[in-house]
Amino acid sequence: MIQAFKNTAISLGKALINIIIPPFCQACRTFLEEDQIFCEPCMERIQPIATYQLEVTPTLRCNVWAISDYKEPLKSLLLAKTFSNIVAARQLGHLMWHMTVVNQNPVDVIVPIPLHWQREAKRGYNQAYEMAHVLAQYKQVPCSKLLKRVAKTQYQAHVSFQERQHNVKNVFTLTRLDPSNYHNKHILLVDDLMTSGSTLKEAVKVLARLKPASISIVVACRVAR
Repeated sequence: MIQAFKNTAISLGKALINIIIPPFCQACRTFLEEDQIFCEPCMERIQPIATYQLEVTPTLRCNVWAISDYKEPLKSLLLAKTFSNIVAARQLGHLMWHMTVVNQNPVDVIVPIPLHWQREAKRGYNQAYEMAHVLAQYKQVPCSKLLKRVAKTQYQAHVSFQERQHNVKNVFTLTRLDPSNYHNKHILLVDDLMTSGSTLKEAVKVLARLKPASISIVVACRVAR
């Protein structure tokens, strides 16, 4: 009874907000009749992208799922992190769930790529964590900060493809959590964008020490190769 009352109150609250501030498309800014992220024409611009096999080591490969290529209208949502737009990160999480196969695969724990603490403090949040948290709510599994970034590196976009692997080498470590909790578990790693894959490779190498059943990756966008 109490839960039903809460759900009704939430629905009424959302309806009131939509009357005061009508929802609009995050790409073309057209006002929408329903509370959604993009209008139908902008949604049609998002083209699916194939699953990518990321070679981490000669004996370890991981599936990388993405909504689409790094193009509009998704590109603007990713770049919104530079303006500390936490809502955009959460919207990407919803799109990941509905527009990738992550909802069809086994997942026991979801792990976001961490920011260095200075960058997270400056931005006010970690966009990868916000996306991972949304996915964890859908999947009803823990969202765990298993990884810690131990060095403040240059932004990957500011270095050449050849230098990116060196830029993030040994940048991650495991946090002080019980490794036995993740043995033979299915781990889902979350980030906003994959370009060269160097950051993801370093993260997977560290997570592999836990001897999970599998490590898979989901990103909002992947630069097509």
